[in-house]
Amino acid sequence: MENIPEINLTSDLAQKIVDRTMEILNYNINIRDYNGRIIASGNQKRIDTISEMAAQAIKEEEVLTVSKQKAEGDSGMEPGIQLPIYFNGKIMGAVDITGEPKRIEKYGGLVKMTVELMLQQAFYLKKLQLEEQAEEHFIKELLNKNSELSNANIQDRAQVMGYDQRRSYLVAILELTNLWDKLLENVGDTSSMKLQQYKIKIQEGIQELFYNQSSVKVFHLDGERFIILKCEANDDLKNKEDLLELGTNLVGKLDKRFNFDCKLGIGKINQGLRGIRKSFEEGLEALDLGIRFYPTKQVHYSGNLIQERIVENLAPEVRQDLAEIFPLDDQYQQSLEVYFASNLNVSKTANKLCLHRNSVMYRLNRITEITGFDPRDSEDMVNLKLALLCYKLESSN
Repeated sequence: MENIPEINLTSDLAQKIVDRTMEILNYNINIRDYNGRIIASGNQKRIDTISEMAAQAIKEEEVLTVSKQKAEGDSGMEPGIQLPIYFNGKIMGAVDITGEPKRIEKYGGLVKMTVELMLQQAFYLKKLQLEEQAEEHFIKELLNKNSELSNANIQDRAQVMGYDQRRSYLVAILELTNLWDKLLENVGDTSSMKLQQYKIKIQEGIQELFYNQSSVKVFHLDGERFIILKCEANDDLKNKEDLLELGTNLVGKLDKRFNFDCKLGIGKINQGLRGIRKSFEEGLEALDLGIRFYPTKQVHYSGNLIQERIVENLAPEVRQDLAEIFPLDDQYQQSLEVYFASNLNVSKTANKLCLHRNSVMYRLNRITEITGFDPRDSEDMVNLKLALLCYKLESSN
């Protein structure tokens, strides 16, 4: 059954409508509730005044024209016209335009239509917000390891919200390390309001990167972290290079436009509801591993962190034994890391380090002498990489 929000003509909503309407029309506007009480006005002194004449007209759903003489007999009225306002066929109250009736009656229909359109807009915004909240709650339940995905309730809700077992999905975890600083910049805004604003900004920034914007959704996970869910992921993401390029473009855009400090963990493309959960767990693990092993990098892909996962799950004593191969001096450790990142290419390593090729060869030889492992030998290279990762993990601990 569709969850239809109820719209009440509250003072806050009515005052927003008055303020916006008076930008269009240079006359004072009042909005009354069903009982004839003014709940919003361009003249703050008029708020909370009640007119029996106005209340009667509202109950009878009549347009009320108030002359100067008529207004003198009712302390809650001023000269002008009052028009009933409706929402979904139900009378909500009335809108007054203050002034000489003959001069302002031509504006009555325009003001009435404007107020009713704004009520309709408020309704749809609230409906959209409720739908988004319901979907976010569903996604968090779906990602909870304790929830059973074969549960009929989850299956039914997934179908209603458009999540299909035959579709492929990609989940990434975005961390904004300076989010709370941003939330506290303007004391006048509440954190919850600003958090919602930033969520919209993040969503807009992400959607600009995709041709099919509706296929990308953003949910707040907790704290500084957000879930990015990409539906039909196989359409435009063919390999890990595409994923890394997309992630780099995303964090660059968010940094440039909104000054966010971003970290991104990307899961693999998987199918169905279980695929969403699996990709989420991979993305979360990629983010956590990336932050621990490569704190200066912003984008981390699950498929590139196999050795890091192995090291993370080694017995502590094994990690300590491997870590004892290090420490190397900073220049040797840096050279080794760049050498690994350059796919064991000495020339690329030299270019990245701004060194002569012979200098890189000298450093590789020294690493062999110090550790007993030659980074140019395939088996020794794996041992060195694992030892380096163990050393970094033990150091961070």
